[in-house]
Amino acid sequence: RWRYINTAGETAFDGSFTQPGDFKDGLALVEVSSGGCRFIDTTGAPLTPDWDDAEEFSCGLALVKRDGLYGYIDRTGEVVIPLQFTSASSFVDGVALVRRGEERIAISTTGETLYGCPFEKAGGTFRFGVIWVMQGGQYGLMNTAGELVVPCEWDEYVGMPFLFGDVTAMKKDGELGFVNRQGELVTGQRWDEARTGYAIDGEYLYLLEDGGLTIRNADGTQVY
Repeated sequence: RWRYINTAGETAFDGSFTQPGDFKDGLALVEVSSGGCRFIDTTGAPLTPDWDDAEEFSCGLALVKRDGLYGYIDRTGEVVIPLQFTSASSFVDGVALVRRGEERIAISTTGETLYGCPFEKAGGTFRFGVIWVMQGGQYGLMNTAGELVVPCEWDEYVGMPFLFGDVTAMKKDGELGFVNRQGELVTGQRWDEARTGYAIDGEYLYLLEDGGLTIRNADGTQVY
């Protein structure tokens, strides 16, 4: 059985849970033997009754699920956006993508509809300001304002978009393209995936082209 200790190494409380979570601002999300989960405070007391599923707090709200429907609670445990969605994501920059029946929409932290999301498919949670979307079997990237920053013209998005800066990798016809936040090919061309190794950091794009290393900055200009 798991237990929490204080900074002196003493037992703070024993837990009737199967998987602990880290405390963040006085609350932790833990899994319980029923298969559900709950938020607890630093004394081990539950914040609310158990949920079927939940995610960590983000933008002051936590995504929770019960009986197949999703909603959001605040840090007091009060349900502030009712459980009404068939799928939902955590808030990022004050925006969450949810589905209610066949309708996919973006909502604010007050539950207000911000805009519709008329794509065939969409990723779960915004990461680094964007989320993948699909139209006509092709991938693109949409930002939290609902703007399509990378058109739906790629066979696949590669890795986590914009994880290491303002350039991300996309794939089409077996070739890699490196795209900026304006949806532009930063190198002006695509690259043979089978012959190209690459890495991206916050400032540079490293390409292994035909056995030689090329370093380009975020606008595609070759610097080495």
